[in-house]
Amino acid sequence: MVIKCVIFDFDGTLADTAEGILRTEEAMLKEMGLPKPEGGEAQMRQGIGLALRDSLHVGCRIPEELLDRAVETYRRLFDEIAFDFIVPFPGTKETLQYLYDKGYQLGIATSRSRRTLVYLLDQMGIAQYFTHLTSVESTPNHKPAPDLALILLDQFQISGDQALVVGDTVYDLQMGRNAGCHTCGVTFGNHTREQLSAENPDFLVDSFPALKGIL
Repeated sequence: MVIKCVIFDFDGTLADTAEGILRTEEAMLKEMGLPKPEGGEAQMRQGIGLALRDSLHVGCRIPEELLDRAVETYRRLFDEIAFDFIVPFPGTKETLQYLYDKGYQLGIATSRSRRTLVYLLDQMGIAQYFTHLTSVESTPNHKPAPDLALILLDQFQISGDQALVVGDTVYDLQMGRNAGCHTCGVTFGNHTREQLSAENPDFLVDSFPALKGIL
């Protein structure tokens, strides 16, 4: 296995965004007069990693007829609430510097908007490591479809077997596999080790710096 490129998810992989997302979702539900889903926070986490509309439907159990309003409300509240709670995971910047210095091409395939992605990468001081980014605007076909990864493979001009997709949800691993890439699950994000293991990734790591051991 010769890896030339590493494609990262953002939420729950590079950055701990869960508290900011969950606080925003709770504020959205309150404003709309809706209850938290049965299963509470654990259920809400299951939607993180999907495109926002799908995320609110899966995680918060928002009914179809209310999703447009929920998306609009969430987006308005996110900037007010979430940014203060979003931080990189321990060792993220140092590990990215290590991979960058080793000559790996680094990209991001995320379900969040490009606007918030670029802002957060800049705030975290890691924007300089990434050559290409794909976001929710990049394609109508979102995770677990392979499109976000396939666009990056084309931009990097490499084949899937030369790339490793790293993510914290089954949607990331399914995207990577569907794009013909190698996959690595991180257990410190939003989906459990058991959920990730069921997707048979090539690797599982329990900390971001552990990536140095497989690359």
